[in-house]
Amino acid sequence: MQLCHVWLVVSTSLLSMMANAWQLQPTPRAVLRRQQHRRTSSTIQASRNSLPDFLSNSSLPMSLASSSATAATSSSTEKKRRSVTSLSSAMPHDGSLVESLHELVEHQPHPTKGFAAWADDMLSTYWGPRGLLIVLAAVYATNFPLGALMNDHLPASAATASRMFVAGLALAPFIPNLKPELRLPAVMCGCFTAMGYVTQSLALTDVDPARVSFLGSATVLWCPLLEGFIEKKPMGLKDAPQTWLAAFLCMAGIGVLELSEASMELSVTWGDALALLQAVGFGTGVFWTSRMLRNDSSQALPVTATLIATTAFLSMLWCFADGWMNGSVDPSWFRLTLPGMTMDETMRPVLGAVLWTGLISTSLNFFIELTALGKVNPSEASVLLASEPLWAALFAAGFYGSHLSTSDGIGGILIVAACLVNALVSPDLFQFKTQQEEQTKLGSE
Repeated sequence: MQLCHVWLVVSTSLLSMMANAWQLQPTPRAVLRRQQHRRTSSTIQASRNSLPDFLSNSSLPMSLASSSATAATSSSTEKKRRSVTSLSSAMPHDGSLVESLHELVEHQPHPTKGFAAWADDMLSTYWGPRGLLIVLAAVYATNFPLGALMNDHLPASAATASRMFVAGLALAPFIPNLKPELRLPAVMCGCFTAMGYVTQSLALTDVDPARVSFLGSATVLWCPLLEGFIEKKPMGLKDAPQTWLAAFLCMAGIGVLELSEASMELSVTWGDALALLQAVGFGTGVFWTSRMLRNDSSQALPVTATLIATTAFLSMLWCFADGWMNGSVDPSWFRLTLPGMTMDETMRPVLGAVLWTGLISTSLNFFIELTALGKVNPSEASVLLASEPLWAALFAAGFYGSHLSTSDGIGGILIVAACLVNALVSPDLFQFKTQQEEQTKLGSE
């Protein structure tokens, strides 16, 4: 051990001596580069030292000194450049100080463009938020197979409460960042969102899922009504014909895509009424959140967290009430909880579905949706999000081997046409003028 210690000390000493004695010879290009760097640094330092003395010269006009001092403290590179140029016109043209000042401005560090700036630029374009909403509709479509998996193993109330609890827990740290003036509107909007989820689950216990989806697409009609009643926005057939045409195409497309011959019934049940309330809940949530984020999109994450937390709280109340009204206690109730799913291997796929629907298709999707809603009007957003059944049909065909029928193709074409009509078609296209009106207009011009 002592020999090893002595060897370590000796070798370390030799290496340090060699490092001090062995000086690497730089290349001629490196020497030239170092000399240029030293000259530039010394010139800039001399300019910095001489600039205050030059500005304090009594022969210099006060306005010029004031503008130069302002330029020295400004964060804008362009302002610095203009100030240096104005300074060079008033000083002796020996060239050294002016060139040094220009070089000082050029060496200022430029801010790098991060992900947040890129996201803001993308959302400020026309297609940015609209493309995001279409992607969100595709992610929402994953809830169909995963929701079926959860409903096979869990009660509807337990599945909804577990999903919302996971989503609310992930977004809980952002709730304190919510502005005080948005707290009450966000909680109220969360109540409407919870109404949409609860009524949807209850409707599925009484009505065929195809009809529930079809009636839920009435959101594209509810949002224009809210815009007309609350914001007093002209939403009649003459004012916004493309919105109503898109709503009609979307309703027709979802009807063709979802409804089968076995479910073509005209009888109205409680499930139908609950499915319509689903559209009212989700549509009001879309409308209200777009109003909250219209002037301040930075609150998208706190608003999302508050909406999900409110929905999770009401879903848990529904779950407790459902278990209390049931009256009987299942001996294996623990395996239906989140801790029980982690311990039971047969419930691992259900746990994965809960985590995906809670973290990805609910919390993350909700946040991105609310961010995009601040850039798109609610009527158009509801039509873009209504393409969800089309994506669900495509996923079923791609992952489960099911073939798209003729009705699936027709319904998908109608939904895509609805999205394109509302996004691209101008209202002026629907204004048909008579020949006399055209002649009168040309005569007046």
